Amino acid sequence: MPPLFEDNEDSIENYSFIEEIEDMLYVYGLPLNDQTLQRLLDDYGLTLAELTLVLAENGDSLENYHSIDDLEYAILDYGMPITEQNLHELLDGYDLTREQLDALLAKNDNSLDNYQTIDDLFFTVILYMVLDEESNELLDDLGIGLDKQELVRLVKHFMSLDLFNPTFIEKMSVIEEQLTGLGDFDSADDLTSEQMNELINIYHDMMNLLVLMPNIIL
Repeated sequence: MPPLFEDNEDSIENYSFIEEIEDMLYVYGLPLNDQTLQRLLDDYGLTLAELTLVLAENGDSLENYHSIDDLEYAILDYGMPITEQNLHELLDGYDLTREQLDALLAKNDNSLDNYQTIDDLFFTVILYMVLDEESNELLDDLGIGLDKQELVRLVKHFMSLDLFNPTFIEKMSVIEEQLTGLGDFDSADDLTSEQMNELINIYHDMMNLLVLMPNIIL
């Protein structure tokens, strides 16, 4: 029995038509093989050595995966390493040259050498660009309703949290499951009174977990 079906307590013998197997592959996730792995590497501009290093640094390895989707989720969770491809995409997205990026980081006593993942660099570049511009145009475009001083306070607060603590991650997973349990809704009018109370409780749990008070950024 293929490992992908075995991992899901299923058997290929339960299917009569190839279309049924194809449908279940999308449910279980596309199998990890040379072709799907190479496509993943190409999509993210990674080499096999870089991927293996990311996994190893997190106590993981390719041997633990049978689905390419599970592998992709893991990489994104661990943090995508900075590559020539995603660095170029970042620069292109913010209309920066490499020299301008280096100058922006240096202006804030920082450098590209201090970053391992593109996500951390991306977040920093946004923050520095917001603080560097004379107007609030970029900050307004972000649509988060904060002025520069409030944004700095919020960022400093999040940087003080241990977001990779196993207990923190576990509690966030519980909150995520609770939110998922509420289903899709567009406004409070779509919720029952019980669901609204549950949503309020989830909000308070999240505020406590993130050590946030409503006026923390004021």
